[in-house]
Amino acid sequence: MAAMQAAAERVVKDRRRMSRADAEDIVRMEFERRGVELPNDSVERIALMFHRSPAWPFLHPLKARRERRRWAVQAQLAADECNRPPADGPTVRSQPPRS
Repeated sequence: MAAMQAAAERVVKDRRRMSRADAEDIVRMEFERRGVELPNDSVERIALMFHRSPAWPFLHPLKARRERRRWAVQAQLAADECNRPPADGPTVRSQPPRS
C-alpha cells in the first residue's frame, strides 16, 4: 500500500506534464524500491488509474476511503499475479475456431 500511495503522489502531482509511459516508469520504480516486481499489465493498469485521476483523492475525505479501497484491491490483484505459480501449458489462450 505504501508503494501505491508513493506512486500515486508522484504521478498525480505532475500528470499534466508526463506521458503514460512516464507514469508507468514511476509506478514500476516505486514498487521495485519496496522489493515488489509487478507484471507489465498490472503496472499499466495502475499507472493508467493514477494518470486519469482527476484530483488527489487523499485530500478529499469522502473520496479517500473509496479510492484507497480501490487501490488496495488493485494492489492485492497485482500481488496475487506475482504469487501465482506458472502454468503448466502454454500461456497464450487459444481462440476457438471460427466457422
